[in-house]
Amino acid sequence: MKRKQKLEKEEFIVMNRHNEVFSGMKNGGEFQWTSNWYDAKPLEYSSTALIKLMYSSVELIRIEDFY
Repeated sequence: MKRKQKLEKEEFIVMNRHNEVFSGMKNGGEFQWTSNWYDAKPLEYSSTALIKLMYSSVELIRIEDFY
């Protein structure tokens, strides 16, 4: 499997600059962030594009590194 294909299938936790994690969307597109890391919503790499575009200072943490 090529590296890009492998990366696309991995899941990530998205963390913002306030050390909060992405926990979902509300009201048709409003991003929700929480300081409770157990409520984090894992996303595939391809699903992080919009968050990275809207929030320039986010960090992706591989799900296997998280748990």
